[in-house]
This record gives sequence, C-alpha cells and structure tokens, in this order.
Amino acid sequence: MTQPTVSVVVPVFNGERYLAEAIESVLTQTLPPRRVIVVDDGSTDGSVAVARNCGAAVQIIEQPNGGAGAARNAALPFVDTEFLAFLDADDTWPASKLELQAEAFMADSSLDIVLGHAQPFLADDAPSGVRAAASLETIPGYLAGAMLVRHASFLRVGPFATDVRLGEFIDWYARAERAGLRS
Repeated sequence: MTQPTVSVVVPVFNGERYLAEAIESVLTQTLPPRRVIVVDDGSTDGSVAVARNCGAAVQIIEQPNGGAGAARNAALPFVDTEFLAFLDADDTWPASKLELQAEAFMADSSLDIVLGHAQPFLADDAPSGVRAAASLETIPGYLAGAMLVRHASFLRVGPFATDVRLGEFIDWYARAERAGLRS
C-alpha cells in the first residue's frame, strides 16, 4: 500500500513565541506531511518571520485577522492530499502522531476521522490560578489539533465557522456527526 499523503494547516495569530516548535513537531513526523501550510491571521509580531525561517517546506499564507476558523479555511484551496490535519501554533505533536493515525485508517478503510489524545501543558509564565486548575493528564482530544481527517470527508462537512472566535471545531465536529462521518 502506498504511503498516505497529508497536508497540515497551522493557523497563527501573534504566536511567534511557540510557532517554531509547533512547525518543527510537524516537520519531524515519522510520516512526513507532503504540505505544511502556515496561515498568518493578521499577526503584529514576528510570526511570519518565524515561519519563513522554517524553510521552503513551509508554505505561508497571510490574511487580515479573521479568527482560527477563517485561517484554517484559507488553506483549504491549497490542500491536494488524501488527508488533512490541523495544529494550533502554540501546540506540538509527538513524532508518531500522523503515522499512528494513518495506521488506524489503513486498518479500517471506513473511517473518515481519527482523533488522538491531548496532553495539556503550561507555559513557564502561566498565572498561578491557571496552573492550579490545569490537568496535565493525557485526555481524549476532541480538538482540531488531535484530528486526522480524509480530505474528501472534510469537504463533505464544509469549512469551519467564521462567525465565532471560540468553538469553531466543536461546530465543525457536530456537523461531521450529523453528516454521518465515522470516527
């Protein structure tokens, strides 16, 4: 069987502090993506420069600030792969994330979506109230960054909502369930 092809979309808004580490976690996957698309969502910091420093393997799209949903959607016309994944600019993936999810698709060809797990982490300078409330245990990841989805299945559901600034993935996933996508 041929190796599955994956495009990874990384939306960023003023994320220069973490962006290089996020992109590095994509570029060092054991199943390397064919395409890495960073969508700068109107950043006023050095996010674009950080993305450019990651090399020619990273395609950069710049747009005015419209939120994470709009940034993710801006990359969709450039996706030409069988699978699609998303990673927020302040998150990272373990090295085998894409490979393990692709193996799940190969084991069950009826799947449309494979979700992974997430392990929350805190920045060193996180406020103490946030630190006390955060759970650092690995949890099921019902979020865009934990998903690998068939490109065709994603298109059946449609783009992310752009009229909300929080919860666009929850909206998309609810529409995916209504459309009968299997995960």
